[in-house]
Amino acid sequence: MYVCRKVQGDISGLKLTHNSTIYITVMATNAAGLTTVSHGQPIIVDLTPPIFSHIGDGPGGKKRGDDIMAFRTIASGQSIAMVDIRDALNTSAITVYSTVRCFNKAGLVVATKTDGVEIVKEKNKISLQELSVLSGTQSESIYSRGVYHQDQNIVRFHWSQADRQLRSTVVEIVGHRHPYQDDIPNHLQYTYATLSNVNFETGSACNVSVVPVDIFGATGEKTTSYFTVPTEPPTVADSRSISLMQNDIKLTASWKNMFVSPWNDLDYEVHGGTLLGGADIVDRMLTNKEEIVLRLNSRQAEYISVMITAIDVCGACSQRAQRLKVKQD
Repeated sequence: MYVCRKVQGDISGLKLTHNSTIYITVMATNAAGLTTVSHGQPIIVDLTPPIFSHIGDGPGGKKRGDDIMAFRTIASGQSIAMVDIRDALNTSAITVYSTVRCFNKAGLVVATKTDGVEIVKEKNKISLQELSVLSGTQSESIYSRGVYHQDQNIVRFHWSQADRQLRSTVVEIVGHRHPYQDDIPNHLQYTYATLSNVNFETGSACNVSVVPVDIFGATGEKTTSYFTVPTEPPTVADSRSISLMQNDIKLTASWKNMFVSPWNDLDYEVHGGTLLGGADIVDRMLTNKEEIVLRLNSRQAEYISVMITAIDVCGACSQRAQRLKVKQD
């Protein structure tokens, strides 16, 4: 290519291959016909298109769409574009996507899009409809007839999932000497929380609450539950014992005034068996009376074992077990 007296030139129409090497040779000739040839350094052809590191949200009503704003050129080096979408926001909410195309000096182009952002005019405050304090490690037959919590060191609670995307959930417990609060990120998608080493005081009343925080940082409505840490469980009177009255194969086990509690309405769970710790006669029978009728299959049993568990309204319990002799004819 002849460039006359110019010190630069453009070569077009070449079909270059990615990662290929090209060489440029320049030959200069003066008026006397003397010629000099110069060779440049090798050039590696790089046809890699531009690469996006990230992209924020904003403006088409569908993926890769331009119904809100057509493509427009942004100045080189600029990485932010602002668009007024008020005319497009004709419903209570709309999801908006952004698509960006980038051209480099070699004419290579690449496009990328966002995953969309929800724009709302007005929406009801988000709330978590359900919050419950979970029971501790009691057996299934030990139950509570009120909002009482047995474990003074650990509390577990569960809340419902939100009906829209959250940034986090704020968990709070107040009412004892060390209030607790934590912010749980939503990407963990937890709807349960366990607080350990809380050291609740006996008889203390506590409020548990959860507050949702949406992706815009707005806090929703607080959902609250409560529980009471009960007093000491029923005590067993050392001077009392389980008595057994017998009429043929009908036995009546009685434990009147054996258990002492500030609660008057105790429930009792009864196990009875022909073997120590057995339950072949009665298994986990619940009663609010202080006696129970047992029936033997035969009179061959010389002894029976009876275990009584007293349960107060808080679910706290105490036990007394005793081996009783059966009269033989």
